[in-house]
Amino acid sequence: IKVEPGVLIPRQETEELVAWILELYPKETELTVLDVGTGSGCIPIALKNSRPNWSLYGSDVSDTALEIARKNASYNEVDVEFAKDDLFQPSHFSDSKFNLIISNPPYILPSEKSNLDQEVKNYEPEEALFCDSTQKMYGAIEKLSTQLLSKNGALFLELHEDTAQEVQELYLNNNWEVNLKNDYGNKPRFLLAKKLD
Repeated sequence: IKVEPGVLIPRQETEELVAWILELYPKETELTVLDVGTGSGCIPIALKNSRPNWSLYGSDVSDTALEIARKNASYNEVDVEFAKDDLFQPSHFSDSKFNLIISNPPYILPSEKSNLDQEVKNYEPEEALFCDSTQKMYGAIEKLSTQLLSKNGALFLELHEDTAQEVQELYLNNNWEVNLKNDYGNKPRFLLAKKLD
């Protein structure tokens, strides 16, 4: 995966998220999958490489990110469809249904900016790192997923360890079955949610 200014540099945690998904859904499954806030496209590209029979889509509000994601898909010789869409005013996939929705959204609060490495602040776009509100960001994903997930579909999220419980409560309160998972450092960093009938 090539990264340029304009997209988040893929982290180990995102690799762990992809590995978890692949562990739960074997090769014979045929799924339609959307990655919300795709950035460099690393998640759908990695999934397509391992599950060529899946249909993979990625959305992002950034034209720069989408251009980089398309280059990365071409470089990896995989078929992933990328589209411009705004999480807070989504429209592109309104008539679609997905078996899985995945998102590693911006989840660092502005108050934590001073704690970040200078290299991160200098190289990576603020819109890919920071969110004004955990509730607003993950609430928008909850709303979109309620609309776009097919019956028995699943939502996978990457989280900030400090707000994992808050996100879990948000989904529980909106009638989702929730499973929090720790990363290799034993910190709560991933969430699997399924909408209850």
